Amino acid sequence: MRILWLNEYAEFIGGCEAYVHQTAKLLNEKSVESVLLYSVKSKVSSGFAAPYSRCFPAVDLEKQITALNPDLIYIHRWQSLKDLCSVIKSGVPTVRFYHDHKLFCLREHKYKTLTHQTCTQPIGFRCYPCLGFVNRTPQGIRLNCVGKLRKEHKVNHQLDAYVTGSHYMAGHLKAHGFDPGKTYVIPLYAEPVAINPGIKRRENHLLFVGQLIRGKGLDTLLEALAMSATKPHLTIIGTGRQEEIYRTMVKKSALEDRVEFLGRIPNQDIHRYYQETSAVVFPVRTPETFGLVGAEAMRFATPVIASFIGGVSEWLEHEKTGIAVPPNDPKPLAKAIDRLLNDRQLRQTLGENGKKTYQERFTPQQHVDQLFHTFLTMTGAALV
Repeated sequence: MRILWLNEYAEFIGGCEAYVHQTAKLLNEKSVESVLLYSVKSKVSSGFAAPYSRCFPAVDLEKQITALNPDLIYIHRWQSLKDLCSVIKSGVPTVRFYHDHKLFCLREHKYKTLTHQTCTQPIGFRCYPCLGFVNRTPQGIRLNCVGKLRKEHKVNHQLDAYVTGSHYMAGHLKAHGFDPGKTYVIPLYAEPVAINPGIKRRENHLLFVGQLIRGKGLDTLLEALAMSATKPHLTIIGTGRQEEIYRTMVKKSALEDRVEFLGRIPNQDIHRYYQETSAVVFPVRTPETFGLVGAEAMRFATPVIASFIGGVSEWLEHEKTGIAVPPNDPKPLAKAIDRLLNDRQLRQTLGENGKKTYQERFTPQQHVDQLFHTFLTMTGAALV
């Protein structure tokens, strides 16, 4: 089977690109040939391109599809509506993975501009009072509109299948007119890693992993940290445009002795922090389409406290694999932190349950097996 992957970037930019690279690599083991088309504006990383037999910039998609003659096209980040129409016109079975809310929110982040409250509603005229149509870009202010997104939806509706990482996102597609009969929920995965027996748990310690942007909710966590009776230490891994705001919050709350910012560090080094912390906190206000941090923590039997919104429900069962809290509210988050840090047995139980859930549902092989079966369904059993 030859799969043509479409993704704007051919380098490691974010979670989408990590998925594209690793999943192509895993599909190689099933005798799948993967070919990548990327935007002419993207740089190309040799490491990123390694799983693909060929990589080309997309210069004339219609002609390139004909020349490459793929059995299936797998789309990821791709903004050009003209290109999408060329893909549909080709007649090649086409699947798209919806990694984010770019098609389902004027601001792309699914929380309200003024109040920062989480939004899970489909797009509509309610988006205008929210001021979601005003977008900041490196070039200045850009205006977006509901009509433009609805036009994109109509084109996307014509694709042969949609893949999402969670039932939440599948429901969101349905709310925007996507056919549930063409939607496949295939939960994301975290790579298995070996446990280092030399690493011990740090008592009274929390870990945050993610971009330092408002949607990830670090401000809520810092407020909860100041309220917490257990006065835990917090390690923050990640960078982003809100970093200086968060550093200022730490100083104003006199938390300098309890909070450390590590910035961006290699994935293999993050593993040690997942393993040694008492708990991971995932305080997002954006309804994540899956929330991979949860599955990553569960590999190490590390309990998670998370905002119970979006795809988080795919992996977090309250008081079984973690503790669920409402988004944007530091008081219940502080209460959950204190409860967990004061109860070693609870941490151990949640951690063990989480690790078992990871092994049963969120390993790479489980994802790739379901994905490959979907591809076979679309292309015909003769390709088995």
